Amino acid sequence: MGTSVDAANTEGNKTTLSEKNPKIVFVLGGPGSGKGTQCAYIVEHFGYTHLSAGDLLRAEAQSGSKNGYVSYIFIS
Repeated sequence: MGTSVDAANTEGNKTTLSEKNPKIVFVLGGPGSGKGTQCAYIVEHFGYTHLSAGDLLRAEAQSGSKNGYVSYIFIS
């Protein structure tokens, strides 16, 4: 399973979202509730791409950008 940052940075597919008609699934729960485990299962068995908001925010915070600095303030 690739990370959400890897998936967000992938540029190989030029098809627009409207052409794909994507299905979006939100997996919600508290810390330690098994969201990551369930997402790994969904990716493996159904071929979805996993985008983790937390992983994306942490990656942006580590990038050193202005938005990253703002992200760091909110997630610290």
